[in-house]
Amino acid sequence: MAPPASDCGSLRADGPLGQASKLQDMLTREQASHRETQHELKIERAAHDDTAERLVEMQHKCEATLQELSNLERFVKGCSACSSVPSNTPPEREPLLKEEAYLQSRLRFVQEELTSSASTAVTRPSSASIGRKGKAAAASPGDDALRA
Repeated sequence: MAPPASDCGSLRADGPLGQASKLQDMLTREQASHRETQHELKIERAAHDDTAERLVEMQHKCEATLQELSNLERFVKGCSACSSVPSNTPPEREPLLKEEAYLQSRLRFVQEELTSSASTAVTRPSSASIGRKGKAAAASPGDDALRA
C-alpha cells in the first residue's frame, strides 16, 4: 500500500535539499539571535560603564564630604578651645571674632599639613604628589577664604 500524499511530501523534504534548507533556516535564526544578543550586550556594557562612572563620582563626593566633616569637626573643637568672646563685645562683632578664630585654626592646620607633606615629599615624592592632588580636590570652602 502506498503512503498518503502528505507523507510523500514530507519524505521528499527530508532529502538532501530539504535538510540543507532546514539547516540554512536554523543558521539564519541563530545569526539573528546572535545579533540580538550582541546588541543587548552593548546596552548592558553601556549601562555598566555609566553605573561605574556614577559610582566613582559618588566616591569622590563622599571623600569630599568626609573631608568637610573633618574640617567642621576641627572648627567646632577649635571654637570651643578658642577664647570666648568677651561679654562686652557688640553683637555685630561676635561673628567676625568667631570667623577670625576659625581662620586662625585653619591656617595652623594648613601650615601643619604643608610641613608634614614637605617632609613626606622628601622621603616619598610620588605618594606625596598623589596625596596633594586628592586633598586639593577635597578642599573645603574655608580654604577659599584662606587663599583670598
